[in-house]
Amino acid sequence: ARGQRFKGKVEKLMEKMKAAIRVGEELYATNAGILFFTHEPKQYLPQAVVRVIVFKDDRMQEYLDSKEFSLPLWKLVDEIEEYLLKVLPRFGGKIVGFRRIDIVQYPMEAIREGLINALIHRNYFSSADIRMFIFPSRIRIINPGSFPPGVTPENPIHKPRNPLLAEYMYGVGYIERYGTGIEKMKELCESRGIEVRYILQPFQTTLEFKLPKLSKLELDERDLEIIAMIKSGFNVTSKIAKQLKISKVAVAKRVGKLEKLGLVRKVGRGRTTRYE
Repeated sequence: ARGQRFKGKVEKLMEKMKAAIRVGEELYATNAGILFFTHEPKQYLPQAVVRVIVFKDDRMQEYLDSKEFSLPLWKLVDEIEEYLLKVLPRFGGKIVGFRRIDIVQYPMEAIREGLINALIHRNYFSSADIRMFIFPSRIRIINPGSFPPGVTPENPIHKPRNPLLAEYMYGVGYIERYGTGIEKMKELCESRGIEVRYILQPFQTTLEFKLPKLSKLELDERDLEIIAMIKSGFNVTSKIAKQLKISKVAVAKRVGKLEKLGLVRKVGRGRTTRYE
């Protein structure tokens, strides 16, 4: 992702990246190498697992689905995101043409950021795994480990617990170097009224995303229709109004609400204004 080009033998590259270490004539994978370059890291590090559980309610007495993931870190993030897109609560849905428009209530970029942080900051010497609990109104990511000394959710400087993993994830474009992830995550959630909270304990860190009351987030059929139209290329309020046979003012009001929720973005100004 960073445009780097590598030449030479794979063994030498792995040593240079500290994904492997030579002892005498033999080459051995490091923990970072196992976590990033093996197909199923839990074969070698049993704790290298993310467990996702979808609960029916907040009492945790009954669950709807459960899945365990053990993959190389770069692949793990994408696989879990794909799974979450199937199980997370939706604003609603609408059939437009032959496609169904479904909108996840959480900003996926924020959840992804929280997961990546858990993966690269966890304590891999702990026998515990990472757990993600999904409730009807909140998500919890429970990470075995604590923030490094001098780092807090309010002061998220770039000081990773596992620098090699952070370096690898930076190399594939999944994180930035300068500790901007937490602030970006909070900003994305704030636009939808979602509360982001850290619960810090000596041997684990819990990140919680809590949905606001539904009345603040409700979208009706018309809102979903407008989102579908913007996705399909009707990105100017006058065109949307004409197609839906409602006033331009009414469309502007609805698009303004969708913009505040972080579901659409304004591009340009004045007569060149359009929405994505």
